[in-house]
Amino acid sequence: MGSPPPSPPVVHLSPTHASVGVGSNQSSVFTALMDGGIQATLSFYYDGGLVQQTYGHSASYSTPAADSATAGNHTIRVIASNVGGTSEAFAYWHIVPCSLSGAYVDFSVDQIRCCPNNDWTDAMCHHNAILRVVWGNLGSGLANKLSQCQWRSRDFCEAQSFTPPHTSSPVQ
Repeated sequence: MGSPPPSPPVVHLSPTHASVGVGSNQSSVFTALMDGGIQATLSFYYDGGLVQQTYGHSASYSTPAADSATAGNHTIRVIASNVGGTSEAFAYWHIVPCSLSGAYVDFSVDQIRCCPNNDWTDAMCHHNAILRVVWGNLGSGLANKLSQCQWRSRDFCEAQSFTPPHTSSPVQ
């Protein structure tokens, strides 16, 4: 009678989502952990390409710094395999803009504050719409009212003014 077959690996990857700012030197660490401490070969893939392989019950992979990666969404995949079988898990790494490259806001703003001394709050849909109108240079007196407001696309990004940078004073 021999020993029972090994248990198939069940792998978990965390975090499932991470974001960093475009052009920053930030990276993210993703950790694979096997259920029950089972040993397996853990193969990490970044956008489909094998980047790291190790054997054990856990392993971590550190992404490249955001300033050396392409802006946008990236997939982190880990495949765990041993003689008992194979499993996989996915996570997503987002490299997001922190400031504008032109007059149009082509991404979603996550946080706002309406005075430099106020706390940051979650942005709502209408905040994004107002920002797009003002930055699209379509606002009139609205820009004056918003001149003290700030926004940032993520909590690790620098504060940006609601008024367009291409004018020395708010849009009239």
